[in-house]
Amino acid sequence: MELRTCAVTGHRPTRFKWKYNENNNGCKRLKKRMHAQFIVLYEKGVRRFLVGGALA
Repeated sequence: MELRTCAVTGHRPTRFKWKYNENNNGCKRLKKRMHAQFIVLYEKGVRRFLVGGALA
C-alpha cells in the first residue's frame, strides 16, 4: 500500500497582517481553508501530514 504524504510550510507569523493574533478574522479564515483542504486530501488517501514550523 502506498502511503501518501502532505507537507506544509509557509510564512512566519510576523509576515501576516495579524502577526500572532489568532482571533483575527484573516487568521480564522486561513485556518478554515486549510482545514477544508486537509479534509479533501484525507478523502483522497493522504494519511500523513507534516507541518514545518521553525522560527529560526
